[in-house]
Amino acid sequence: MVIIVLFAGIVSVLGTFAKNDLERFESELRAQGKLGEVGKPRSARPEETVFHSGPAEESAISLFIALQAEMHKDGTKTKDWPWYETVDKAASGLFWPEGFSFPEDEEKRLIEVVRDEGELIDRLKTIAEAAPTPMEQIVQLMDLEAQPIDYGIFSGVLAYCDLLRCDAYVSHIQGRPDDALKTCEALIRLEGHIHDFPILIAQFCGSAIGVSTLSFVSSMLPRAKYSDESLESFADALNDLNCAEAFENIIEEELLRSRIYFSSNESGIEAPMLYYGLRGLAMSRVYRSRIFTFLRANDEKEYLWLVSKYVECARLPFYQQHSVKAEIEAKLDKLGWTAPISTTITPIYSSIFTRQSNHEVQIDLAKVAIALERYQKRGRYPDALDALVPEYLSEVPIDQFSGEELVYSSSGGDYLLYSAGENGVDDGESDSGDDIVWR
Repeated sequence: MVIIVLFAGIVSVLGTFAKNDLERFESELRAQGKLGEVGKPRSARPEETVFHSGPAEESAISLFIALQAEMHKDGTKTKDWPWYETVDKAASGLFWPEGFSFPEDEEKRLIEVVRDEGELIDRLKTIAEAAPTPMEQIVQLMDLEAQPIDYGIFSGVLAYCDLLRCDAYVSHIQGRPDDALKTCEALIRLEGHIHDFPILIAQFCGSAIGVSTLSFVSSMLPRAKYSDESLESFADALNDLNCAEAFENIIEEELLRSRIYFSSNESGIEAPMLYYGLRGLAMSRVYRSRIFTFLRANDEKEYLWLVSKYVECARLPFYQQHSVKAEIEAKLDKLGWTAPISTTITPIYSSIFTRQSNHEVQIDLAKVAIALERYQKRGRYPDALDALVPEYLSEVPIDQFSGEELVYSSSGGDYLLYSAGENGVDDGESDSGDDIVWR
């Protein structure tokens, strides 16, 4: 009995120390401005655009979600939509430049789907151009039922965007390149709206849309001539995206929601990454029992520390993140079993940051490529990217991975444009390297 009482006393004292330590660390985060009001991130859009908004609920993503809610009123799932199978199969082929054509029967079916769904396609394009509008207003105007934001909704969003990409393909093969590029512009606008919603599911969804759209554009640009007006409009959409700051907002929001999730014992909020990986452990009675107070409080503190470090990373280009990531790796090696949630979940963030930097590089490559197409109307491509400034670019983008200019050369009426890739080294576009090649 004495041993049990002594053990309980030690556990209680250690738990108190750990909780006090956690509270001190929270105070430090607040002093650094890293723990503010959840759900109120600053807008990532340039202030001079109609897309510049405030809180997440004022984002035009609400329009998109409202449309999704309407289509799910009858209880059908995304894969049950009559056009889904055709569009999903076609979209996977449109992702790659060498897949820019289909067997005659598949192409015919795709043209029929785009024709039959013309009203929905036009509506999606209208939503893409919409200014931020509160969710409550849209629900009221459209007589909809408010729906929870979960993966099921975003899977439908991805299907809609595949439908738009198929519409762009049909426009292209029918000899309407400006219409095709305008549809791709709508996709980029939709990505921006989705990034305005500060949860990681939205980030994954938006980036997937952007990656597939820009891959399609890179294969489409060399195959047709575009008006300067459509090229300039597409460039404006890319400039309005501000993907890097949107990502920073989302990681900061992840830190805020993590603290609420840990402290409230509630699962009703849009949960952080923690929710998708270890909800069972984090919310289990055993882990939240008094005997584990020390372990849990320490785990919470370390998790918040690790995510706060990823907030630092989000504020830096990829080539400047290495020292912060080294701190994170050293901490994870040291923690081991003493922080099961922290050591299991936070390594996932590393791959998220790599994926994000890849996408930011693709956006910069697209900006340069559009500028090159506009410059080429003079009769040739420039000898160097500096020639694009200031008429077509405000500045030449810096490669996120190398910290230097994107690699560019022109010859014989064509050009080569690429990034050094994750290793930060120009591999000369070789198959053994990881260069990200636009063209």
